[in-house]
Amino acid sequence: MNSIEVSLPKASIPIEIQLPKLCTRCLGSGEQLAMQSAVTYDVGSIRYKDKKVKCEACKGTGRAG
Repeated sequence: MNSIEVSLPKASIPIEIQLPKLCTRCLGSGEQLAMQSAVTYDVGSIRYKDKKVKCEACKGTGRAG
């Protein structure tokens, strides 16, 4: 449990903050970027635009579990 102390001119109020347990792979977004490759005739394969896919670790919820 993290706590932050807020200082006011003549008062000090402790505030309790509960941080949600976020997924360590997608950092809470529920999505990851998957690298795509494209094939060309003269060069071979090159990197193409990344595609967003649902995170497999948290199943798209964004929470560790």
